[in-house]
Amino acid sequence: MNEKKGNKEGRFQFKDFYLFVIYMDGNVPFHGGEEALTGKNMIDLKDSAGKYFIKDFIKLMEESNTSWKEYYWRNYETQKVEMKLTYLKKFNENIFIGCGAYQPRY
Repeated sequence: MNEKKGNKEGRFQFKDFYLFVIYMDGNVPFHGGEEALTGKNMIDLKDSAGKYFIKDFIKLMEESNTSWKEYYWRNYETQKVEMKLTYLKKFNENIFIGCGAYQPRY
């Protein structure tokens, strides 16, 4: 995975929060956290635990208009893999948006 960080001064990222947009076929027209993912198909992307979390996103969006999903992803602020909880919202039948937060460790 490309280590390039997103645009921290951009309108779609604030600290570890950023928006992303995914089509139901796995194509990513926009990723606010990592510009290198924009324009890519991420259907076969696995998280750090080996789970196909994009496929999970799509399945959740086939079943509901909104959902939550936990997975492991690199935190662009700390550069460490951390548990992330992401909210997903279907925009229409072909596309959904998401935004998540890394879970605090106590």
